[in-house]
Amino acid sequence: LDTFPNDCENYYIVFSIFSLLDRNELLEKLALYVEKYLSDDKRNKALYLGLIYFRLFDFKKSLESLSAVIKEEPTNSRCLLFVGLNHLMMGNL
Repeated sequence: LDTFPNDCENYYIVFSIFSLLDRNELLEKLALYVEKYLSDDKRNKALYLGLIYFRLFDFKKSLESLSAVIKEEPTNSRCLLFVGLNHLMMGNL
């Protein structure tokens, strides 16, 4: 990520790898990295924090972050998928 900190697709790849490894401490470090390096990119910052919080089972924080994305981009399929998964995990369906 340090080589291309503004290439947002790399964040999804790292998120996916850390999720597969089932290493919450790595996801927490990624959240800090996202906060720092995507501070000017509010939409992607909110999207990736929403994904990370979902994987950390913090569904309330995840939905808060993802809601900010939906306000700007209501057809973002990745975001909509994770909003639905959050509701499913919270028993809201």
